[in-house]
Amino acid sequence: MIVYHPTKSDEEIAASRHPYGFGAGRMLRRSRSPRLIAAYGHAILHAHFTALRKRDRRAWRESWDFAVGLLQGFTRRLQWVSPEVTSAHPPGPIAEALKDRNAKPLPVSWGTRPHYIWDCGDAVLHAYIGPSEAQLAAPAARERILAAPGVGRIPPVLAHARERDTLWVLEGKVEGTPLTGSAAQWWKQAADYVVSYSRQEAPPLEATAEWREDADFVEAAPSALRGLLDEALERLATQPSGPCHGDLQPKNLVETESGIAAIDWEWCSEASLRGLDLLFLAVTHAGEEPDAGVIEALLRGENPSFGDVLGPLAELGLEGQALDDTILILLVKWAAHEQRSIAAFGVTPRRPIYTQLLETLTPALAAASPTRTAGG
Repeated sequence: MIVYHPTKSDEEIAASRHPYGFGAGRMLRRSRSPRLIAAYGHAILHAHFTALRKRDRRAWRESWDFAVGLLQGFTRRLQWVSPEVTSAHPPGPIAEALKDRNAKPLPVSWGTRPHYIWDCGDAVLHAYIGPSEAQLAAPAARERILAAPGVGRIPPVLAHARERDTLWVLEGKVEGTPLTGSAAQWWKQAADYVVSYSRQEAPPLEATAEWREDADFVEAAPSALRGLLDEALERLATQPSGPCHGDLQPKNLVETESGIAAIDWEWCSEASLRGLDLLFLAVTHAGEEPDAGVIEALLRGENPSFGDVLGPLAELGLEGQALDDTILILLVKWAAHEQRSIAAFGVTPRRPIYTQLLETLTPALAAASPTRTAGG
């Protein structure tokens, strides 16, 4: 591929060395490739000492600025902040809903797709770049979830709009504090909250968009589980789906005056696998690292040490074989989603924790199935 660079003056070239180096340092920090780090180190030293040998002060300064930028990019924790909302040019419905609110730019989380966010006083504004079909459907799904009887403490959607490559969502702010303490202190309240919005029954799973979109996730299952997974899918196909948050972890829960509430509903669905939120919250009760012991206990028909998980799941119709089938399907889906994210990212951003979790639990999952293979 031929790349044409605009002509630059000596001053412009010199000024570009530090930011170029910083960008290279960020790339090295993300890739953690010893080969690339060694190659850059060798190139910098070669350029530096060549400039010294030739007494070329300009080249020496450029190599020095590049090296300083690279070191800063590699070692510093970088904070990416959303732009001023006026320069982001929100579409008409969002601009009108903002009215006189002052939008304060907030830090952006690093990921495969940018998610810009602004604090607007009594509201929060989000701009999701390159949204998926699930994200595009989430605002309307959230409105319908919140409209169900007995459902509350979900931030309302004040306005949403879609542009060519951006989904804008202005939502009401949830005033509260992050969860503190161990799961034993907050699990009961959190589980009751999840059941309050996820008990509503939706169409059968086989009739949902999620079922059709995830038809190929079976490929992520270990060969020892393929037959069991097919049987589990067949049994659950006609069971009702239900509302879900889609990414419910302790970091997405806050304590409010009215009780525990969830934020970050950009992945919600009104027709998903029932029990998804409860199981994911239980597995991640201690942080982002999933706890295999929770799944092992549930497969034995026991509760984990921090509280009653089986009771709330039973309220959603998940007990016995239905619960075992749901656990199997979710573990495979989590592993498949992780593998897709890694493939989309280009490099492995972290070790594949859910793929490893599935491999670790394969014997327990096979033992929990009513169907036994030879020697299984």
